[in-house]
Amino acid sequence: MSAKLELRERDFAATVILSMEHRGWRVFHHSDSRRQVRPHVFVGDRQARGFPDLLAVRADRLIAAELKVGRNRPSEAQLDWLSALSNVAEVYVWKPDDWPEIEAAIR
Repeated sequence: MSAKLELRERDFAATVILSMEHRGWRVFHHSDSRRQVRPHVFVGDRQARGFPDLLAVRADRLIAAELKVGRNRPSEAQLDWLSALSNVAEVYVWKPDDWPEIEAAIR
């Protein structure tokens, strides 16, 4: 019996972020933006529902990326944000298997 080791989303995000920073991107990671103001209430939760995991800028390029692992898929709120951002940014939904696409996008 063999157990398949599954990558956690935070580890995948860390790998993407490091790769982008190595190539000169400035990266904002959405999950780092939460600040608790009282029990179970975080600044920006309501407005940020569905906001992409990563927002990155380099020169005249802006990337918005939602990161998923395993069988996870973007929610409707996440797709709505990506759609809204597509007018001003390159938007992606990336999984670990998309690494060649990720590499091409961040070059």
